[in-house]
Amino acid sequence: RREDEKRARRKVMEGADVVCCTLSGASTAIKMCSGAPLKTLVVDEAAQCVEASCLVPLQASPDRCILFGDPKQLPATTFSKEAGATRYDRSLFERLQQAGHSAHVLTVQYRMHPQVRQFPSDHFYSGLLTDGRGEWDAPWHSDPLFPPIIMFDVRGGAHERGGGGASP
Repeated sequence: RREDEKRARRKVMEGADVVCCTLSGASTAIKMCSGAPLKTLVVDEAAQCVEASCLVPLQASPDRCILFGDPKQLPATTFSKEAGATRYDRSLFERLQQAGHSAHVLTVQYRMHPQVRQFPSDHFYSGLLTDGRGEWDAPWHSDPLFPPIIMFDVRGGAHERGGGGASP
């Protein structure tokens, strides 16, 4: 039964035009495709993964590799100071940018209300972000209790930590 399942998966993978997987799962996907040529590799959130993680799917020797990501958002994450000292905390996306490869910056955003978009645009993107078509004027925004942005002053508040170092 187990061998039948493996053969069925391999057959599906070999006939696939598109394979979606995690970076760590890519080695299994590559094996299942039995060396079939890979035309394009697309890595989403490529600025958030360490460079070594991107090397896994690159073993398939794609004709081209497209990295999507935003190095101004979450960086590649490691929890070791030694890793940071050796630049293991750098993504392939960041390395390629530092080596002079061009990156195309998408400047039109569709997710945030313009009042929410203004801060990151001004502070991280040199004012480059603009708004695409969106449903910004939601009916509840006219209610003073539900504006697009609301801030709470928490000075003087208390922070509590639950047992075992986890948040309560």
